[in-house]
Amino acid sequence: MMIEQYGSFVKAKVDRATKNGKRVFEYEGRLTAGQLVLFFEDVSGRGYIVGTMVLSLSGDLNRLEGRSTYFDHSDHVVKSSARRYLRGASPPLA
Repeated sequence: MMIEQYGSFVKAKVDRATKNGKRVFEYEGRLTAGQLVLFFEDVSGRGYIVGTMVLSLSGDLNRLEGRSTYFDHSDHVVKSSARRYLRGASPPLA
């Protein structure tokens, strides 16, 4: 997950590898009370594949943990799954 923060406003992007290639999810939301509260869309399914994610930020700022919730159009049910992101190495400075 790549995150950009502007005050309390947050934009993020997740590239997820799948057996058929790659899916890209874009997120927008807020950082409030140590939590990221985000809405997301699948880039290839804009307006159709959408959901939410709430992640709690660890005290050492190295971990985000929470849940992602979305409507599964194939099964016609709301699904929720655990998510965990660890801080990675910083990219080299140009």
